[in-house]
Amino acid sequence: MAKLQITQSVGMGGINKPNDVKAVQAALNQILGQIPPTKKLVVDGKLGSKPENSKTVAAIKVFQKKVVGMVRPDGKIDANGRSHKKLNTTLGNIKPVVTTPAAGKASTYFAWKEFACHDNDKTPVPTELRPSIKTLAGQLDVLRKELGKPIKINSAYRTPEHNRKVGGTKNSLHVQAKAADIAVSGMAPKEVHAKVLELIASKKMADGGLGLYNTFVHYDVRGYKARW
Repeated sequence: MAKLQITQSVGMGGINKPNDVKAVQAALNQILGQIPPTKKLVVDGKLGSKPENSKTVAAIKVFQKKVVGMVRPDGKIDANGRSHKKLNTTLGNIKPVVTTPAAGKASTYFAWKEFACHDNDKTPVPTELRPSIKTLAGQLDVLRKELGKPIKINSAYRTPEHNRKVGGTKNSLHVQAKAADIAVSGMAPKEVHAKVLELIASKKMADGGLGLYNTFVHYDVRGYKARW
């Protein structure tokens, strides 16, 4: 696991820079199994107007008591302090969860592997995002049946790292596994684009994001109309 890096103290009486608070919240979420009954924290970089009532501070105290072994937890993690070092040690002992590629098909016409990230590891779609891919694949099935031709998926799911590498927007629907960039052999992108518009108009495909590019068409299942 990646080490927790903070620049200032976080928690009761801490400096509480938003990015530092987010880092601590994310780190604590990684070790929920060791600090019950703590529930997953919202990673928002905030402790509220009363830090003493913050769920993040409560989680820090549970961590300090159960993992660090502090008799009187102070609810604060100082940069490079005892709690910070112990948290990094704890994170380092967590075995990474390996996402297993889903076997078989995501839909009638598309295999799961077609939606995998195009990074060097060919990272498969994470389990929690597969429902989004099934929704997307179901819509592409409609297009595939209407065209009577195979659809090539140039890009579907992207890891946040790969999304940054290829210049994707921060809130890209590719990261959410809700988008696909597609191309069809023997058809110009504008033809594919026109066909999708036709299917949306006839209610055969769900409306969503639709973009026309020189070599491909972007389609996503964001849940509302968007065109570019």
